[in-house]
Amino acid sequence: MNSIESHELNVIPYDEEEEKYRNYQEIHKELASLKEIEKDVGELVGDQQEIIKEVEKNTDKAHKESVEAGNELKKAAVTQAKGWKWMIGGGMMTIGGALGVIGGPVGIGIGSALGGALGAKIGSSFEKRQKNAIDSIKFN
Repeated sequence: MNSIESHELNVIPYDEEEEKYRNYQEIHKELASLKEIEKDVGELVGDQQEIIKEVEKNTDKAHKESVEAGNELKKAAVTQAKGWKWMIGGGMMTIGGALGVIGGPVGIGIGSALGGALGAKIGSSFEKRQKNAIDSIKFN
């Protein structure tokens, strides 16, 4: 026997090699496609992260502005409450003066003074009650 006959040659048919090569190319294409998908997902996540940061920033800004608006409303309510003593005082002074007409000019003066003082006291009481109610409102 000659040396060629004594060794078996492991020869893979050409068709099998070609099939392996095609499979390799297919796997390579799929990996490239997978890499592209991974890149796209990464970009989407990055874009969403920016959107989330923008939403958080807008939420913080809206919260701050709503607190400021609430505080401005409180100031306006306090200013409005201060008018109670003048409105009620003026009204009571007018009523006192009208009732004082019975006593003549001196009665008008005394009635107006007493009505004004009583009205201012009642108005101050309303003002204090409203201010306490306003102060109990907290904006965070």
